[in-house]
Amino acid sequence: MTILACGEKLEVDIVTEKLIAERTLSSIIQNVKSTKARQASGKILLEGERLISDAMHAGVHAEAIFFSNLKLLTTLPLKSHTSTKLYQVNQDKIQLWSDLITSPGIMGVFDVSNLQDSNFYEHIPLTIICDNVRDPGNMGSIIRCAAAVGCKNLITTRDCVDVWDSKVLRAASGAHFRTKLTLNVDWDLIAGNFVTQDDTVLLADPCVQETSTTSHPVGEKNTLGSQLSWLERENSSKAKTVEILANGNAQLRDSSYLDEKNLRIYRNLPLPNFAYDKLNLDAASITLVIGGETHGLSSAAHKLAHDYGGLKVFIPLTNEVNSLNAGVAMGILVYELRRLFLQKKKHTSETQKK
Repeated sequence: MTILACGEKLEVDIVTEKLIAERTLSSIIQNVKSTKARQASGKILLEGERLISDAMHAGVHAEAIFFSNLKLLTTLPLKSHTSTKLYQVNQDKIQLWSDLITSPGIMGVFDVSNLQDSNFYEHIPLTIICDNVRDPGNMGSIIRCAAAVGCKNLITTRDCVDVWDSKVLRAASGAHFRTKLTLNVDWDLIAGNFVTQDDTVLLADPCVQETSTTSHPVGEKNTLGSQLSWLERENSSKAKTVEILANGNAQLRDSSYLDEKNLRIYRNLPLPNFAYDKLNLDAASITLVIGGETHGLSSAAHKLAHDYGGLKVFIPLTNEVNSLNAGVAMGILVYELRRLFLQKKKHTSETQKK
């Protein structure tokens, strides 16, 4: 069959036999509709021309596309996805599996198991860690902002919402395919593998609303400090192990990030606090940890900040507003960090010219 796709005429094979197409849709959908199924199969479901087109343009492999009208294929780069199978299905059958009140009439099944190998755009030396972010709208906003600001990597911990959830996908508006995503990472893998000694770790803490040099009385600080010193002596030699992966690469595990009882000490230790617009960082790279609105930052995030000489950053609020949602807060913080990085880059360039 000849169709028009991205302004070009293409010869494509389309399965139009209704029974076969409907059975295929029903069979494939089982591997993508739940978080557990998506994680096991490495496949996701995208709905709507824009999301499907964004994924295909980013080079993500489209296994199958189900559509109700040939016109829905006109914006898709099918020429570079010749192995994608096309199925024409009645609108009511697509609507049956849709998460939307009114389905746009087109769905695509994509393999994202190797998404991290895709090519990404220019970025700034900023890594974002999502910690306990469980609201789909917030996660979508964070991913969208991470792509817009040009972050180096966005990491989610296992306590976060599934980034391939349909609500997250809609909130992110295609940004999943415009930034590097590293998903469902255990805390014992983050330090050493994704954060280096060149990083400055920032904790976005909505509970802090004023700059302070200490959060605890001196006596309590000394007690906590002595406990921390003891923990470090006890755990430093046995907590860290090296694993060799199937591809031959090595990764470091630090089990001290999984001991919740001992991690509470790090949560209670004071960290320097700075308003976001008072930061004057001279760091090669930054790791920013964003916590969810309900559960906040984990104890492991506090340990990461202490291990890497980090600090807490906050956004001053007025009119008795006690918090911002995670997506808005993240946007304010990362664009200030971007400004600082670009300012530093400009200063370095001007210095070299002299």
